[in-house]
Amino acid sequence: MYGFGCHSGFDGPPYGIRIPQETHQKFSLKVRWAWKLFDIWYKNALRRSDNGVVSRTSMPKLIAWALEVIKAAPIPGRRDGAKGIDSCYVRGVEMQLVD
Repeated sequence: MYGFGCHSGFDGPPYGIRIPQETHQKFSLKVRWAWKLFDIWYKNALRRSDNGVVSRTSMPKLIAWALEVIKAAPIPGRRDGAKGIDSCYVRGVEMQLVD
């Protein structure tokens, strides 16, 4: 399973929107594929990191593309225009990316 939920127990502003499994399954195949690809790379990058952060400069182009797809995707079922960038998963990732 990917980081769909907010692992810290926080949900909503300013922590981001929780995306449960059933909502995640409503994303297009392209978005779900991008999410899986990014999540695998990200978790591996964190494991290899000495200090718990991941460098943007170490991110391959395909992974950077996947993250942009996730961030731009409207969250299914939301009427407020929320996108992947508003999710607690992306906000958590962004907090751990450097440069």
